[in-house]
Amino acid sequence: MSERSRCVCIKLLGCIFVLSLFAACSPLEDSNLKDLRDQANANANGTPGLSYTPDDNNTAYSVSIGAADAVKIIIPASNNSLPVTAIDAGGFSGYTIMTSIVIPDSVMTIGNSAFLGCTGLKSVIIPEGVTSIVEKTFSGCTGLTSITIPAGVTIIGDNAFSGCGLTIIYYGGADLQTWGRIQKTNTGNAPIQNSGIIYCYSDTKPVSGHFWHWVGTTPAVW
Repeated sequence: MSERSRCVCIKLLGCIFVLSLFAACSPLEDSNLKDLRDQANANANGTPGLSYTPDDNNTAYSVSIGAADAVKIIIPASNNSLPVTAIDAGGFSGYTIMTSIVIPDSVMTIGNSAFLGCTGLKSVIIPEGVTSIVEKTFSGCTGLTSITIPAGVTIIGDNAFSGCGLTIIYYGGADLQTWGRIQKTNTGNAPIQNSGIIYCYSDTKPVSGHFWHWVGTTPAVW
């Protein structure tokens, strides 16, 4: 074989090797790009497939799972220029693959049984404007270990947390006395009766006691 032919063969082999590397990597790159694109779309517009129902006055929307099939659900603050202010009764009931949900501050009402049987759900931050956690809201959420409850909540209904595996409650109030003033029923709410898992809010680190604070948008124990 001539020197020139040998050089051509080496170049061809090199090209084939490089092309093989790109072929092997492309599925991973496509997957990563798709994940990033899906995440960007969800952050901008909410999780694709969610269903929105206008209220009687066509001034706001309530939301439910619709055709969404993501494990991490993001509810947008608005849809078609109108605020999303409510989660439908039973809106996400039985949606077992959901591991987390982002609920915007625009939401003021969460319907009964909204997350009934969402066994994959691990943690929830309830928005500041919500004042009641009604019956069976999180009933049967066996994987739910932490929840953030704002200080404005005044009522926790029957079986709101029955069957939950709560290990920590981040409460927005300043002390357990405030927590004690919430109208709570004992029916099916054993998971929230344990004061040892309740952490109250404090801007500054206390000397002792169970307290928490915000680290960015995440609750954290002091």
